[in-house]
Amino acid sequence: MIEEINFILLALFIISIINHIKVSYELVYCETFLVNKKYFPSNFLLADEEKTEDPTPKKLADAKKKGQVAKSQDLSSVIILIIVIILLTAFGDEIFYSIYDLLKYSLHTNYNMLFTKGNLIDLFSHLFIKYVKITSYMFVVIIIGGVLSNLLQSGFIKATEPLKPDIKKLNPIEGFKKIFSKKALFDFAKTFFKMLTVGFIAYDFIKDNMDKIFSVTHIGLRGVFPFFKDFVISLMTKLAVILGILAIIDFIYQKYDFKKNLRMTKHEIKEETKQMEGDPQIKSQRKQKQRDMAMNRMISEVPSSDVVITNPTHLAVAIRYDTDKDDAPKVIAKGADFIAKQIREAANESDIPIIENKPLARTLYKQVEIDEEIPMELYQAVAEILALVYEMERKKKYF
Repeated sequence: MIEEINFILLALFIISIINHIKVSYELVYCETFLVNKKYFPSNFLLADEEKTEDPTPKKLADAKKKGQVAKSQDLSSVIILIIVIILLTAFGDEIFYSIYDLLKYSLHTNYNMLFTKGNLIDLFSHLFIKYVKITSYMFVVIIIGGVLSNLLQSGFIKATEPLKPDIKKLNPIEGFKKIFSKKALFDFAKTFFKMLTVGFIAYDFIKDNMDKIFSVTHIGLRGVFPFFKDFVISLMTKLAVILGILAIIDFIYQKYDFKKNLRMTKHEIKEETKQMEGDPQIKSQRKQKQRDMAMNRMISEVPSSDVVITNPTHLAVAIRYDTDKDDAPKVIAKGADFIAKQIREAANESDIPIIENKPLARTLYKQVEIDEEIPMELYQAVAEILALVYEMERKKKYF
């Protein structure tokens, strides 16, 4: 118990030293900046807007194209470790006995063999091929697991930019800054803490099973591997649990740190919005074109109407009532001034009746949208106009 306490105290002491180094670095960096502040215009510093906004979807997508994603290597390592544990549990005995039989067969067959340069190469090639056949599926599963663990974190990334040569990567000053950056110090402290954790768990596990380890001298060769297999799987399972917790914490932190580094200023978001929407003049032209298309589509529906109700010149509303399709009369076109004139012209060209009714035209224009049925309170007024239209059409047939 005293040894374990001393080990923990040593780990805490080392982490404390690392923290002091980090704080000292930050203080030196800040003092250097303050000393050289005269070389930086104050208005330039004030103009540097603080990045407080979360990255936009476009910013995240652009970063992914460059190969920049939030990913924890620790989580990938733990997933691979779990896969190894599963494979050893399921196929460990089979793999060991296959290798054992292969070695036994090779030693027995080639015991009296005269080795030469030619047959030695053939012998090793033959043994290597058989060994690969025995263990290949295990390595393939581990590789696939490693690939899938990365895909689960970041998805498929198709980025060629990280492969492009960059002369800045050869800059020793930039490399020196990265070595002594906050991220580098944090990664060093994290790795050192993991090493201490793994070392402590392994030490404690071996100490508790020391009697079993020494008893291996009384076990036959074929029984050694099953013993060590169970021993290693137990140790790896304990490590997987502890490292898995640390990996999940690291993954959460990596996502937070990734988004923090991609934060944007309000000005950057506005500029990005402008770029995505385009020039205001082009945007206005696009909207005008959409309005023109919608108006043309609306005017093309006028010939299918039953009547056009007008103000008489300011407003025009086209009504259609198809008993097979509509439950009530429907407004299929409406407009004021120039559009009203176009509706009347389209009605005249198609010989659609135009009825003047100022109150009804104003009410329909204000209350009913295009392709909407008229409200119940207007049924009577519209029915009277439709009845008049139908009467006019009936008279046309006889005269």
